[in-house]
Amino acid sequence: MKSRPMRGCGFADKPGMRVVLVNNYDLASIYEQWRRSPSPAHHLWGFDQLEQAGVEVRFLPFQGHAGLKRWGEKLKLLGDLDQCWRLFRTQGEYDVIFSAHHFTTLGAALLRRLGLLRKPIVAVCYQSFRRGLMGKLLTRLLVAGHDRLLVIGEATLEHVRDVHGVSDRRLKPFFWAYDLPYYDPTWPGEEDATPRYVLAAGKTYRDYPTLIGAVKETGAKLRILSMGQFAGSDQLPACVEVGPSGLDWKQVLEQYRHAFAIAIPLKLDGKKPHNAIGLTSLLEAMAMGRPILMTRNDFVGIDIEAEGIGQWIEPGDVEGWRRGIEALHRDPVGARAMGERARRLAESRYSYPRFGQELLAHLREVVSQDSR
Repeated sequence: MKSRPMRGCGFADKPGMRVVLVNNYDLASIYEQWRRSPSPAHHLWGFDQLEQAGVEVRFLPFQGHAGLKRWGEKLKLLGDLDQCWRLFRTQGEYDVIFSAHHFTTLGAALLRRLGLLRKPIVAVCYQSFRRGLMGKLLTRLLVAGHDRLLVIGEATLEHVRDVHGVSDRRLKPFFWAYDLPYYDPTWPGEEDATPRYVLAAGKTYRDYPTLIGAVKETGAKLRILSMGQFAGSDQLPACVEVGPSGLDWKQVLEQYRHAFAIAIPLKLDGKKPHNAIGLTSLLEAMAMGRPILMTRNDFVGIDIEAEGIGQWIEPGDVEGWRRGIEALHRDPVGARAMGERARRLAESRYSYPRFGQELLAHLREVVSQDSR
């Protein structure tokens, strides 16, 4: 892969659509890592795909005014005030804002509703406010200020529309995707005698105690890749091991090689009930072609049972986890077939180039509508 120059926020003086890309983390640092070494591009949220299509696209630098950044973190309800202020001040330099996290641009959406921000905002939506008067008010006042919400998951779209009353004309079903060529879904050959295990990864909103309690009742092994300590991690049974920390993406994917199933045990937060928690791990498991056992969360937008790629487990259901693990452990042929279906589903419906094409179509349509 050729070295690419670092891209700031300034635009070249040439015709064509100009897109400024924002998120709730520093995309420029992710880009710099990607530029230096070939790696999956999906965490760039289509930056490279838009560039390849001839679009003039830039990151808004994540850090600008430290004071506004702190106030935004405290207030939360207006998103990233630092980025929103700079989007307002520089609105003559771009044609459309693409926000990969719609809560980040709540303040900008409010300015858009008030007529102070003249450029349209397209934002990815994968969570919603809770039901109730305050949630509906915040959605109507802030969220609905986005010109288009690209909603991940039918359940989230229905919640934003039916519970909070956002117009259908602002909502479009959408998906995220993984950069699949970097993911090798092959299984080890029969000559490979390395023990197989259930693999679980991640730290946020994870219910590892329930999963560990289930594995103890099976003949399977469990490997956990966690970014920190979790309840009970200092007293693990012999069938459970916690993998090394600080792994890069290649080392993490190597851990998948001997996994016969991927476990995604979620501790769903009552304060955030309408959230696609676990989606990243689910897409990674699909990219690696492994069957999935996952705490039920309809807001991830993929029904793993209907697709034949895994099994839902009810929250806190130790017995459900035990049955699911044992079924896949005792049937390696069936587990492999389920994993192969997961990879085919990723290739057909959740490929990164298709993500880029759909994103580009939405941006062009919104810019066209805004210019009329």
